[in-house]
Amino acid sequence: SETLSSKIYGPLLDRYPEDMKKLDVNSKENWYLTFTGLIKAKTEPSTDIIKITLMWPNKKNTQDVLATIVSEFKNINLEIRKSVESEQRKYLDKQLADVGKQLDDVRCKIKDYRIQNVAVNIPVEGMELTKARVDLEKQLELLKGQIAYSDGKFSSFSSQLDVPDGGVALRSTGIGQDPYLVKLNQDLVLAQQNLVKLQAKFTDNYPDVIAVKNEIN
Repeated sequence: SETLSSKIYGPLLDRYPEDMKKLDVNSKENWYLTFTGLIKAKTEPSTDIIKITLMWPNKKNTQDVLATIVSEFKNINLEIRKSVESEQRKYLDKQLADVGKQLDDVRCKIKDYRIQNVAVNIPVEGMELTKARVDLEKQLELLKGQIAYSDGKFSSFSSQLDVPDGGVALRSTGIGQDPYLVKLNQDLVLAQQNLVKLQAKFTDNYPDVIAVKNEIN
């Protein structure tokens, strides 16, 4: 992206001026056009793995240049994720406020109807109003559930990584679903289940118990 190109232009120009000179780069705009021709990326099917191909004039600097690009790419993605999460929270808060307002409106309509029509306990009125209220309360509970789930995931990340700050823990899990992290997490769950089974039969000094504990650590 142009954002990525712009962010790495300065660092690369400072570190590898001779390489940039060979590429005939003399401005950010010129660098963007050059950069898009140097790097290609594609996602491997059915995975979250991105395969990157980079052409660079000096072979010994290629790995460092690629590391700089990937690092800045992750930073940009993290900023995007934080922005999306913030917007989602704002959306949920607005939805909750809207549901609360709708419930208040229903109560006011009930009150006004009864005052204007001197009507109490009319079966049809009661059924319609009850249905409206139940539907709105269902929406409210659904939104509460979504918030509780998000908060639970946040706490889970903090607990698993032993990081007090939820935001740091979330960032520590990597950008997107890293297949390696997913595999590690699956292995950890299996090892923890195995430990529980062993501890039900043997003491903590039993070799198999010690081995599984070491695997978990």
